[in-house]
Amino acid sequence: MSAWGEAEPSRDELVCAGALTLLVFGATGCFEPAPTTVVLIARSASNGPQVPVTAAPGTEDDAAILVVAPEEAERLGLEGRTIRVAFGGETSGTALLRRVFREGREHGALRVADVGFYFATSVSGHPGECRVGIEARGLTARFKPPTPPIAPPLRETTPSQPETRAVLGTASRCGDRPVLKMQSEQVCRVDSQGHLQCHMEYPVRSVSEWQCQNEPVVHYEVAPQHVARYPFENASKHALPELLLLKWQSLEESTPVCYRLPDSVAPQGDRLEMQLFYRR
Repeated sequence: MSAWGEAEPSRDELVCAGALTLLVFGATGCFEPAPTTVVLIARSASNGPQVPVTAAPGTEDDAAILVVAPEEAERLGLEGRTIRVAFGGETSGTALLRRVFREGREHGALRVADVGFYFATSVSGHPGECRVGIEARGLTARFKPPTPPIAPPLRETTPSQPETRAVLGTASRCGDRPVLKMQSEQVCRVDSQGHLQCHMEYPVRSVSEWQCQNEPVVHYEVAPQHVARYPFENASKHALPELLLLKWQSLEESTPVCYRLPDSVAPQGDRLEMQLFYRR
């Protein structure tokens, strides 16, 4: 029986149905997902090396798993399991990566390695793939394509959804405005002796004056937006993750590796692949 109370599946290959298709190799079980949950492997508790789960000091992100080289995970005595998650058009690469990391961490994964986004493409009229790896800064990519790679494509700048933004400015407004002014006037009176007595008075009165003044105003304008993406991203309508949003570790994209699939290999479509590492 598995950790989820189900019969043990074959250790060679397991297919878990859910919101996204996931192939788990060498897994011990699946769980029934919520409608929007990526399916990942279940893992029962076992004894093994004590590997810290936190990715970085002060990191509280529930998706935080350190991306390492496979040799580093194996040195810690962890067992690696390869997963493949298929994605469709309009899928957010950032959300997909965070979701898979989060589900893996919730089920005991301590490290992740060999993270790659694969895009189906055509190479000289034959089925091919382009792979973009997600790596920790400073790690050397070790991916080797099954056939000689072609020259990597360049990113293309294309229009995206225009952005409406507020712009702060000023406007001059003029008109009659009441103001208080001190005026001077001479007041004279005849006293009881018949002499004329005069003195100065300074009353404050409200008078109307034409004035102009600048006032802050907000107006809205539509600004065109452009994004730089690889041709295979635009073809699949799937954007690679924005790695700056994954704040627990400094990650970077590898240069795309595009290659023709061998005649003996069937195309597997757009997918995310990685190795999740667990305690043995």
